[in-house]
Amino acid sequence: MKIRYTIGYKARDAKLVSILYNESFGQKFKLAIRHHEKRREVVHRLLNPRFCIAAYSGEHLLGVAGFQNAYGTLVEKATFRVLYQVLGFWSGLWATLILLFYHRHIQYDELLLDGIANDPQCRGQGVGRGLLQEVLKYARDNNYERVLVDVPDMTEKAKGLYLKHDFVIEPERGFVVWFKKQFRYLKSTRLVFDLKKYTNTEKNS
Repeated sequence: MKIRYTIGYKARDAKLVSILYNESFGQKFKLAIRHHEKRREVVHRLLNPRFCIAAYSGEHLLGVAGFQNAYGTLVEKATFRVLYQVLGFWSGLWATLILLFYHRHIQYDELLLDGIANDPQCRGQGVGRGLLQEVLKYARDNNYERVLVDVPDMTEKAKGLYLKHDFVIEPERGFVVWFKKQFRYLKSTRLVFDLKKYTNTEKNS
């Protein structure tokens, strides 16, 4: 299968992207938004295609790898206005408060991989691996020093993919660890790919 990678996806594929992302990562937002379809609708309203790499075979979207930098992210931060429109007042207020704990701050020299979501019919065909490699290439080409990814603890298979690509586990400390222990949906492992170290290794080899 010939795969073509692009920055961003076609506008007509926005709904499919929201479905793929909700299927792959919606569970971690269950504490904030319990209803499956409403989670998808929130994701759909917040999508920003400039912050992802898409994989295509012909005109068929195979998957996307969303990322966040200091300027934006594939799924933008949810405002109360959007949550209120989809969920109503009280559920929107609850979701707004809970989602505050999901917001992640990164430095200008860091790229946060916001997850890889594939079409289930294409899994096992190297799409996820290819998207990850394209993200690392994008990071190198744009002079980032680190690529970060937060993998929910229930997805050991995904964690293994990153470890195979030379990501290393970064320990978390203090309040973050305590808070995640209280809410199982927030439990995750942060992995880091040090591009600066990788580049120096290539130069010395």
